[in-house]
Parts: sequence; structure tokens; C-alpha cells
Amino acid sequence: MSPSRQRDGHLNLDFTPLIKRVTKTNLLFITSEVCQMFGRYRGTVIADDGEVIRIDGLIGWAEEHHARW
Repeated sequence: MSPSRQRDGHLNLDFTPLIKRVTKTNLLFITSEVCQMFGRYRGTVIADDGEVIRIDGLIGWAEEHHARW
């Protein structure tokens, strides 16, 4: 996937997806659709004090969620 970068340059991560999970709920007035990608992050994070933190293979997820209540 494409790298994630913040405009201030403090976040520079690549995400490699491993597993995709999609759930949908439709209960008339309540609907929800969630798409989650679980995978590994690699790159760098720069802390407010300037410390560069290297990330290599950190397991995590990214998701998109649409809901109506």
C-alpha cells in the first residue's frame, strides 16, 4: 500500500496488509459497515522532541467505518 505521511513530516509509514475483515449490519434504522485491514507497519515516527523512532514490522490495523444510528 502507499506510504502514510503527515504534512509536518513526523509520520512516514508503509503498511503491508495481511488479512482483510469486512462486517455489515443492517437493522432498519441502524446500519454499519466496517472494513479492517490487519498487517504490519514499517517506517519512522519523529517525536515532538525530535527523537526518530524506527518502526519495523509492528502489527496493527487500518479501518474504514460507515454507520447510521
